[in-house]
Order: sequence, then structure tokens, then C-alpha cells
Amino acid sequence: MPEDRAYATAALVGIGAMAITTLTSLTLAHRRSSEANPNVRSTRPHTGGSMPKGYWVSVYRTISDPEKLAAYNKLAAPAVKAGGGRVLARDSRVVAYEAGIAERTILIEFDSFEQAVAARESAAYQEALAALSDGVERDFRIVEGLD
Repeated sequence: MPEDRAYATAALVGIGAMAITTLTSLTLAHRRSSEANPNVRSTRPHTGGSMPKGYWVSVYRTISDPEKLAAYNKLAAPAVKAGGGRVLARDSRVVAYEAGIAERTILIEFDSFEQAVAARESAAYQEALAALSDGVERDFRIVEGLD
């Protein structure tokens, strides 16, 4: 019996060490990505293979100044294209459930998450955002696709 306890204790210690090693690796990977851009929050590391795509998801809650939105659209479209973005859905039919909002929704795809972030931070897109100013209230986020 004491041998069984010793074996079980050693196994638990080994499992704990593996868990700590894994968590440390994940934390270091997260810190490296966060140091590059403090707005990036990652819940999982990249597992290898091809890079996951990146997506802009934008839901407009209110449009208070259609002229500012039109000026933004005129500048944003070429900025998104130059950044490698492809519009997948825009002003499509929307059915909202739960706390969803059936308003203007836009989904843009990029070849990678990093490309999506870089396009958002580009000078051309920043100019578009300046034109938009306070013309809308929207929920904008960049999400990483699955591998």
C-alpha cells in the first residue's frame, strides 16, 4: 500500500509540473502578443499550420450623422482593400436574437489576424476613422478565426 501512495503522489506531482509548464508557455506566448499590441487579448495560442484568418466584425448601434458615415465609407473601402480585406457581409438581411441588434452589420475577412490588426492601425484607415468621428455608435472588434 505505501508503494501505491508513493506512486500516486509522484504521478500527481508530475501532472502538476506539466500543467505549470504548459501554463507558463501559454502565459509567455500571450505576453509576447500583448506586448506587440496592448489591445490584443488571446485566449488560445496558435497551434501551427496555416495562419488563422482575421475578421473585422462591426455592428452599428446608431447612425447619428449619415454624411460622416458616407465620408468614412469613401475612405474606408480603399483602406480595407489595400490592407488585404474582403467584405463578406454588409447590410445583409439581419435577424437579431437574444440581446442582438438588427442594425447595419459588416463582416470583413483578412488572410491573418495580424493583417486585420495592421489594417485597422494603418494611416489610411485612421483617416477614415477621423472622418467618421462621432457620426455613429458601433461595436467594432477584430477576431481570430479557427485554424
